[in-house]
Order: sequence, then C-alpha cells, then structure tokens
Amino acid sequence: MTPTIVPAPLSDAQLAANRANALLSTGPRSSEGKQTVARNATRHNLSSASPVLAGEDKLDFERFLFECKIDLAPHTHTEHALVEQIAFAEWKLLRASQWETRIIDATLAGGAAPCMALFGKTPDEALARLHRYESGIRRAWHNALRELRQVKKSNREAATSGERAHYIHNLKEKMEKVVTLADARTNPIPPPDDFTPPSCPADARAA
Repeated sequence: MTPTIVPAPLSDAQLAANRANALLSTGPRSSEGKQTVARNATRHNLSSASPVLAGEDKLDFERFLFECKIDLAPHTHTEHALVEQIAFAEWKLLRASQWETRIIDATLAGGAAPCMALFGKTPDEALARLHRYESGIRRAWHNALRELRQVKKSNREAATSGERAHYIHNLKEKMEKVVTLADARTNPIPPPDDFTPPSCPADARAA
C-alpha cells in the first residue's frame, strides 16, 4: 500500500514570512489579470464558491444538500447559509478523496490519473498539494460547523429568554388581577366622605 504523503508543517519563521509577503501583494490591477485570477480556482474547483463541476451530477449535490439540511435542521437565514457552507466543503472533501484514490491507483498501474495534472507533475507532488487543499477545506468545514452550533445556541437562548420573559410578564398580570379581586372581597372600598345614604320611604319608617 502506498503511504499517504503528508506535507511538513511550516515553521513560525515561514508563517511570518508568508504573512509579510501577503501584505505586499495588492492583486492584479488590469481587467485581464483579474479575469485570470478569477479562473484560477476553476481548474480543480476545491477553493471556489460553486461546489459542482461540469462532469458532476448537480442533482446528486442537491440531494446531498437536502440531506445536510435535514440533518442539521437550520431555521434562520444565517443557519441556512452556514449549512450550505458545510455541504459545499464536505462535497469537495469527497471529491478530493476520490481524486486521491485515482492518483494512487493510476500510479500503481504504471500510469497517471487525469486529475493528477491539476496538482503536480509527479504523484508525490500532486498528492502533497491535494492534501494541502484538503486540509484547508477541512478547516473550513469545522469552522462552519462550529459557527453553526454557536448561532443555534444563541438563537435558542434568545428564544428561551424571550419566552421566559413573556411567561413571567403574563404571570405577573394574572397575579395582580388575583390580588386585586382578593382585596376587593376582604377590604371593600369605603364610601367617599360626602356619601349620603338614601332615605327610606315614609311608609317604611312608619312600619
């Protein structure tokens, strides 16, 4: 069995150098350059926004997305957007796994898988680069899932807090009504100072 090639982690100095170099880059300025950059991610479609390639079945992805929404049960717009991010990332992870298998199988058979050309000239180079893309996608998957859980928790707490406040408010109103009725029965309201009781009819006084 061909061992999986895992790229060595970058050192702190390399990470700092990469960040510094990234700050110096302003991206393409011409319209031609911007169009070229926009097409960079469409080669293997592992870092683009649209998850479905031309050769893949869009209906299969729609079913997959539907199953993700059933499983994760989004309710708000934000939750739906996060579930879509999770589905997109997982779909790309499945593709990366299939391509890894094709590269290894083709290498063992003495050939080269077509997808290998997207990542490198040799199987080792292609697998190393494919694994780097896969690691980034997996991080995006975990981040979206963690954010979805946080949003769901916040929404539940907000709903629970609102329901509790509404319940307490109604309970206080009911208790105030009960206390008012009880006071009216045990402590009737005294008549005003200028109240004069009605006089009895003459025949009643005579009786």
